[in-house]
Amino acid sequence: VETGRFDPFAHFNAGRCSWLDGRLEDAIAWFDRATSLSPSFAQGVYTRGLVSVMAGQAAQADVDLALALDLSPLDPLAYGMTSARALVQLQLGNISKAQELGVKAAQMIGAHKHISLIAALTSHLAGKDAEARQWLARAKQADPAISSEVFFASFPFAENGARETIEKALRDLGV
Repeated sequence: VETGRFDPFAHFNAGRCSWLDGRLEDAIAWFDRATSLSPSFAQGVYTRGLVSVMAGQAAQADVDLALALDLSPLDPLAYGMTSARALVQLQLGNISKAQELGVKAAQMIGAHKHISLIAALTSHLAGKDAEARQWLARAKQADPAISSEVFFASFPFAENGARETIEKALRDLGV
């Protein structure tokens, strides 16, 4: 960053490092700098939204994720943007909408095991247990050793109500 103070990608990468270290607030600040340098940087806006979800900042995350999809509607990471919006709706208590978005994301090109797991847990919370089992089977087909530990290693949620809800849903599903 010292050599590229005005390079949004440098700030973005510093944000990703903070995210992977579990320093979510620091990551958001880095993504803020990246997107202030390049307001149309869809990946930066998306990632700030995703990290905001994990930090429990659902309202800000929803704004960022909607903007990222508007900036790049055919983005190869649209499945991620959509699944993160499912987690926002979960935090806002809109379980039906969370399930709808979780399943939509899991059906998109590029969706991986964690996206299938989000579809499973949102389906379970919406009372659609048969659908939840199908999405869980898909996640386990991709990774037979999938676990809540693996999920939270990739998505290091802060200790908050959202994390508790997700942990309980995963426990209920036997993950």
